[in-house]
Amino acid sequence: MRSRLLSAGALILLLVPQASPGGSPPLRAGAACVGPTSKQVLGPVHAIPLTVRNWLPWDRRGEPVSSGVPLPPGVAWDVDELRLLEGSALEVPAQFSVLARWADGSLRWVLVDLQADVEAGGESTYYLEAGAQPRGVDTPLEVEDLGDALIVRTGPLSFEVGRSGSPLLGPFRLDLDGDGFPEAEVAEGGDVVVVGEDGGEYLAGLGGRVVEVEEAGPLRVSILVRGSHVSPAGGTLLNYTLRIHAFAWKSYLRVYYAEENVLPCLNDGSGQPNCLRLGSPNSVRFEGVELRLNLTRGPDPSYAVPADGRILRGDLTGAALLYQDSSGGPDWDRWPGVSFRGYVVRVGERDLHRGNRSEGWADLSYEGFGLTVGKRYFWESYPSSIELLPSGQVRVGLMPTQFSAPFEHRAGERKTHELVLNFHPGRFTEGRAREVVGLMDPMQARAPAELYLEYGLYERWPPYQPLNPWLTCYELNNLAAVNGTAGPYADNLFDARERVDFYGWMHFGDVRVVDEDGGTGQSNLQYDFEYGMLVQSLRLLGGDDVNSRRWWLLGEQAARHTADMDVLHVHWGDPSQPSSYWIRWSWGGMFWHTPHGEPGLENPHRGSSPSLEFQFARGLFLYYYLTGYRPAWEAAMELSENAYWRVTNGPGEPGYSGTTGDEARAPANALMILLAAYQATWDERFLQAAGRVVEESHFDRRWYASGPSEGMAGRSVAPWQQAMLMVALGEYLDLIRWTRGRTDQAAKSSLLGYARWMLRYAYHRVGDDAFSGPHFVYRWWGDGRVSDWSPGGGANAWMLVISDAFVYAWEYSGNQTYLQVALQQFLYGSRYFWYEGNPVGQFATGKQHAILSTSGFMASLLLAWLWDPWRTHPWGPVYEPGGRAGVGVGRVHPVGARGGADRGTSLQARLQASPETQTRVIETERLQTVRRGSGRS
Repeated sequence: MRSRLLSAGALILLLVPQASPGGSPPLRAGAACVGPTSKQVLGPVHAIPLTVRNWLPWDRRGEPVSSGVPLPPGVAWDVDELRLLEGSALEVPAQFSVLARWADGSLRWVLVDLQADVEAGGESTYYLEAGAQPRGVDTPLEVEDLGDALIVRTGPLSFEVGRSGSPLLGPFRLDLDGDGFPEAEVAEGGDVVVVGEDGGEYLAGLGGRVVEVEEAGPLRVSILVRGSHVSPAGGTLLNYTLRIHAFAWKSYLRVYYAEENVLPCLNDGSGQPNCLRLGSPNSVRFEGVELRLNLTRGPDPSYAVPADGRILRGDLTGAALLYQDSSGGPDWDRWPGVSFRGYVVRVGERDLHRGNRSEGWADLSYEGFGLTVGKRYFWESYPSSIELLPSGQVRVGLMPTQFSAPFEHRAGERKTHELVLNFHPGRFTEGRAREVVGLMDPMQARAPAELYLEYGLYERWPPYQPLNPWLTCYELNNLAAVNGTAGPYADNLFDARERVDFYGWMHFGDVRVVDEDGGTGQSNLQYDFEYGMLVQSLRLLGGDDVNSRRWWLLGEQAARHTADMDVLHVHWGDPSQPSSYWIRWSWGGMFWHTPHGEPGLENPHRGSSPSLEFQFARGLFLYYYLTGYRPAWEAAMELSENAYWRVTNGPGEPGYSGTTGDEARAPANALMILLAAYQATWDERFLQAAGRVVEESHFDRRWYASGPSEGMAGRSVAPWQQAMLMVALGEYLDLIRWTRGRTDQAAKSSLLGYARWMLRYAYHRVGDDAFSGPHFVYRWWGDGRVSDWSPGGGANAWMLVISDAFVYAWEYSGNQTYLQVALQQFLYGSRYFWYEGNPVGQFATGKQHAILSTSGFMASLLLAWLWDPWRTHPWGPVYEPGGRAGVGVGRVHPVGARGGADRGTSLQARLQASPETQTRVIETERLQTVRRGSGRS
């Protein structure tokens, strides 16, 4: 008699058309869910290759690159054990910083800094090697503490950051004679100025501040400044965080500035935060924010400004202004405050050019030197401006005063801007502009996909497998998010934001809440969409680099948006109020999406009070690990501390954690956040709080555990939310088993209790109006009634979450029925992730793609293995007992130890193996291929 697994395999063969010999072209929208049987096997790797890709049509020489790389456990314990080699095996200058460690103390994520040479449209490969003593870097980069200021020297450039008084920055000195010493003062100073509604100016340099060296290495230095904007009369308006990155041998700087409203969010009288709507208490309105740099005035000033493929240049006799008023897109006037489509270049009183989307840089030069300045995402995060004055002042409008309406930051709101300042000797050249444009499109160093998927995430994912016939639908439908066509509401996510103009400083990076309502509501990237975007980008590395980049751009923009706009950056209460009115449970929390059907104009990105039902942090952590972007780390830790406080002070007042409520999203999200925070810090209190979530959300404590009751007819639960909780419980179980060497019996019994209940009460084994095949209902009512999905909607992306949940149930029970249901739900859900009959490879909605991109990893791992069970990775996950702190230490081994004739065995032959053989092989593979992110062993 065949096993349940064999039955599931047979079901797969029936559901998915088998590949025909001869191969097929790359995946494309609208293609059938089928792929050829040929496969590519990785060769042996002795060091980690890092590929730097240049997407621009010109060479990039010695350009700084900062990228995070994951390492297997036990490979290295300190950055002094790492070095970087080029293709000829020669060591190149590099800088390494620790971003995260494994529980045993070994390095998990390191930030690699290098200066790369990459040809136009090409790529260069470097090799990260562990265990060899690196040679020192002879660098000119240094920081000197003068007491009242820090002075940074890069070789060709030096500048000061003052600890008191104005200006905040400067003077700046530049090497003009080529002797390696910056002898000429090219800028007297600079400051960041907030302009109030009354026209008064508030300077960063007039306020108290903290100035410190945040990072210091041979290739890059980061200076951190935190303070407040103060007027000459002593008034304050907005706080700020400023980070300045300087690079060895370079005369340019990368600058991050965030204006922040850190005033407390008040109680609205009903126990809810009164800071959702525009104009709510403690909101701050202002006319603009500008970075002002005063160049040392020289003879014959000239300007250069881009204008749709050409460069406008001339003598600077009057002010030159580059101003982007709106996105320039077809729906440019969607949001309040815009006045005209696109941008204008104005010199004196004359408009020289009008266009839609500016490149976002400008240059002011004298005979001996100049400054090219650029603002990243210039038009996307409109309004933006750069103004050049004959006096030598350069004004970068982060929130430009030229905009027709004042700006507003509600309590706990912030906005981060990224700038590039390129001081250069001599007059402006197109090469200077190319440097700035390149720095505004920074290159990334990427390891092979398998390294991230084995060791860098919170669960193990399979690499991109477009040729696997069982995963073809999954891959095609995921790709539709970035390259789909002919969708009913948009062609893909890039097209979707054009149609409702999801641009501007407040909205860029977010996705509409529900595409089909035709409105402007914001989703706040619900269900951790940025995590899915980043994961899919990593999965496609080496397999489809073009679409990997598309996913990356969306993921980066999403993570930066979330870190600024969706989190309540408040951590104190108004001392004039009783502490019971401080809404402590909301501090550092994440807001809901816009309620369905509402426009999101009066309460943008704050659809409702912060809630653990709509709170996510893993995408922010992952973006930090991939880039070292500190605001993402800070926001992730805010969310983590919020979850910790709410759980430890809940489930009722004052924490309101929701861990015992009927909506299982809250405990599911709380668990995911706390587990991510624990792995980021190894702070035991996060794991203890996670254990409390397991206890409070335990299946045995649920009112519906024993089945329906007439007295409970008015209450309901959502099985798809229960599946979210099951997945979180599986992640928790894996982490405990890895770090503690045991199985948490409470979490296991809860996981299996939910699995049994869902199959008994929420599973339709035969088709109906909602879906013609087996599926789980939308909602179950306390008296046994069910509310099913809309006709045709019973098959949807939630099936993939359910598939993950039931693979976990199989993993911890051995029950083959759970595995069969999991594979069944994955295959149906990956094919019909929106509704039954949806075209494969067609864009659906942002929400459906959010769910699809973040789920399905457990079943797809099994299907990836079934398709090629002998595929191994260069960093094969072999664990041995022992190691530091009693935690297993992984060892690196080459590919090729297994395979041979078995690699050519047909898929059908594998499925026909005896049930005992299948079970044993899969179990062995499961134990050996540990999912490092969540600690499976």
